[in-house]
Amino acid sequence: DIGVTGVQTCALPICGSVFSTQPVVTVEDAGGNRAIMDGSSITLAITTPAGATLNCTTNPLAASSGLATFTGCKIDKVGTYTLTATADGLSSAASDSFNTTAGAATHLVFAASPGGAVGGTAFSSQPVVRAEDAGGNIVTSDSSSVTLGITPGTGAVGATLSCPTNPLGASSGVAAFGGCKLDKAATGYTLTATDGSLTSAVSNVFDTTVGVASQLI
Repeated sequence: DIGVTGVQTCALPICGSVFSTQPVVTVEDAGGNRAIMDGSSITLAITTPAGATLNCTTNPLAASSGLATFTGCKIDKVGTYTLTATADGLSSAASDSFNTTAGAATHLVFAASPGGAVGGTAFSSQPVVRAEDAGGNIVTSDSSSVTLGITPGTGAVGATLSCPTNPLGASSGVAAFGGCKLDKAATGYTLTATDGSLTSAVSNVFDTTVGVASQLI
């Protein structure tokens, strides 16, 4: 039988960026000899995608002299993968296992927006902001400082946001704020998260309500 073998991938590609070592697939005969007369069309795919996408410059790719050297291949999500090579009439082959890591942080995302807000009282649901790469993967190596502020033009004029720590350094790419509150009750607030050159993020819209009466003025 003729089988597709010899898939090679790089050990630690950065997701969203092309592999530094590209996959190479060899068409062989039953004795393990390269079938130099073969020009089969070979398709590469992630063996278990789990939501990830493989992109290559050309896929399927026709073998030349029994060899298909892929270019521009990349995977967009962090994870552990193998690639499977298939071609009509040939037995398939799987690559060695390899990992993809997150790329450089490019933007912020609110993983949790404020909620349960009463003026002057800490939100029952506190803001959580994470740093992500261009593929939407959390950059666990990121520990930069995230700053929260009221988005200009939202909520009550003159309102103040207070948090015990703000700016807050991210831990493994995630800044989980605690104790944040707004002093004025109003509708239509959003918060904006910023972090240096990263693209900022805006929370979902939320309201703050008047708390329980406690004093006379």
